[in-house]
Amino acid sequence: MQARRILKAYPWQTHKTPESGIGQIPGAKLGDVWLAFPNPDRPDDGVHIILHGHARSAWWRRRLGRGYVIEKTAQVADIWSAGDPRFAGVIAVPGPKRLFVLYQLAGLNARADGERSASPEAVERDRRAGGRLST
Repeated sequence: MQARRILKAYPWQTHKTPESGIGQIPGAKLGDVWLAFPNPDRPDDGVHIILHGHARSAWWRRRLGRGYVIEKTAQVADIWSAGDPRFAGVIAVPGPKRLFVLYQLAGLNARADGERSASPEAVERDRRAGGRLST
């Protein structure tokens, strides 16, 4: 249901080999895999979003961790995304296949940081999309 609400509010965008890694960003544990997407209000800034441990994240984690087999990494060379990475979004490989809902955790205070850096229109659009971390 969360993915449907996000997809109704945001169009798909394509990203060629977005920046990704394991750990080494604020809020990420040693083995956490993350992706960086452009900030919708400031495209020059990247927003990191962590693929927190979840049964459905295993496929993504094996391919985005870099350092794995080239064939697996090539499967995520093109990534589709919908949503606002400051709040929540959906990623998929072209098709769309392997749909996965990403969200910023409230425990990291990402919601408050996202709201401070987001325009009022972006915050309202997120709420229409189901704003899982709404205050």
